[in-house]
Amino acid sequence: RALQYFKLNVKNNPTDANCYDSLGECYKTMGDKKNAIKYLKKSLALNPPPNVKANSEKLLTELGAM
Repeated sequence: RALQYFKLNVKNNPTDANCYDSLGECYKTMGDKKNAIKYLKKSLALNPPPNVKANSEKLLTELGAM
């Protein structure tokens, strides 16, 4: 159910880096490495605030994508 809300949040806020970070983290938690990396990188591409950037980078490192 959480995945549906995160997807809706991205749809409604397509320029908010935090939305993509949250969606990526959700995919990581679910074990979907491919989509986790995709959305975490999208978060970084949107020039996120420092706390969001740090989280995205941390998660990408954990996934072996940085």
